[in-house]
Amino acid sequence: MPDAQPHTVMAFDYGPRKIGLACGNTLINTASPLCVLPMQSNAPDWHGINTHLQEWKPGLLIVGLPLNMDDTESALSTQAREFARALRNRYKIPVRMMDERLSTREAREYAAEAGYSKHAAVDALAAQRILSSWLSDPACGREP
Repeated sequence: MPDAQPHTVMAFDYGPRKIGLACGNTLINTASPLCVLPMQSNAPDWHGINTHLQEWKPGLLIVGLPLNMDDTESALSTQAREFARALRNRYKIPVRMMDERLSTREAREYAAEAGYSKHAAVDALAAQRILSSWLSDPACGREP
């Protein structure tokens, strides 16, 4: 009988200037930062995303949903949802949204404690935090 849950999952920390990527595995519940892709002319780096999707072949994509602390949607929420829909339409891979509140802040704190430079891969670390949250409770992912 096939597994109900994909083994390889990729997460995205969408931002107006760059997108952090992380990849994880549902069998061993791990998530690792991959890279940060800059936006190109206000559009995602589809070539870069495509390269990573071809390499990792995820069965599910997770996009961080930037909610306000009072559970309302932020101005960036609409853009993140549009990015999630574009991923789903372009690659025909299921996409879920995951609450990303405080993920960038936690990633910055971790980067500082680990001795990374101020801006090094923070968005990829934030994507890792988003994916780690999803791996701990996949039921809380939302449709885009």
